Amino acid sequence: MTGVPLIFIWIGIFWMAFGMWEFHTLQYASKMANAYLAVHGANYVTAAGASIEVKDVANVFSTYAVGIIPSAVTLTLTAGGTTHPACVLKTCQTDTTAWPPTAANSVGTDIKLRAAFTFVAPFELWTPGQGATSFSNNYSLSGYSHQQILF
Repeated sequence: MTGVPLIFIWIGIFWMAFGMWEFHTLQYASKMANAYLAVHGANYVTAAGASIEVKDVANVFSTYAVGIIPSAVTLTLTAGGTTHPACVLKTCQTDTTAWPPTAANSVGTDIKLRAAFTFVAPFELWTPGQGATSFSNNYSLSGYSHQQILF
């Protein structure tokens, strides 16, 4: 008699833990990508003589966003008062726009990274005698990091 309710409880615990893991991963990836930008900002030049680009920040984010679907993440980068248009992670990984832009690329400039992700949980509410009742299974998760360019 207790087996069926326990199965539903275990499934619920699993999906809640999975959602919490994805939220933590998203936040950690945001923090690490923004930290990369903070130490590779104003005075950093690549071996080819170029500055950091949006794709570099997106690739660092992707490295730390283990298990999160790249096509479901939207990144928004802000430096000083300039905001790069929000882009899906896969699109950001090919964006060659210099970031931060020259006007906002100095030591002490505030840089922000916001990552938005929609977690889809397969929960359905079932009421005896009334059948399945659908409700929103989408939960908006966001990762955010705010730092200053250090070098």
